[in-house]
Amino acid sequence: MARGVGMVAAAGVVTEELLDSRIRKRSEKKGRILDIKFCFKKGTVIYLAGSITGVADYKERFARAEFAVRSLFDGQVKVWNPAKLPAGKSKRWYMRRCLQMVLGCDAVYAQRCWWLSGGACVEIALARYCGIPVVQEDVAAGGKEVCDGVVN
Repeated sequence: MARGVGMVAAAGVVTEELLDSRIRKRSEKKGRILDIKFCFKKGTVIYLAGSITGVADYKERFARAEFAVRSLFDGQVKVWNPAKLPAGKSKRWYMRRCLQMVLGCDAVYAQRCWWLSGGACVEIALARYCGIPVVQEDVAAGGKEVCDGVVN
């Protein structure tokens, strides 16, 4: 299971009143990290954002994140995994498809150290600009991200 996901699942039950869109907007304006259960309901389409370029084991990392999200919701969510796109294309080709996926999803799941990836930064910025909820893997679990000695 991806680091952090299990801790979020054990954090507690989210009541129906938290699903009220006014509360969601208020939480986003205050910069709070949205609870994973709050964003991801049955039938939700989730886009996985994270580092790919320059990461040797990116396919395994994305597979673990996909498995963790599917497991948390008993397979009741659809996960869009950019690591499954064919290899050998240009950055422009990938970003064109990934940004279309972001615009078509209900929520974005930002993997650990997403901010080290230029592409993931663009995807998350687009999601936030469009009001698509973004959940950060480690931060949502109550921790801080530490990537290459830098704390985010």
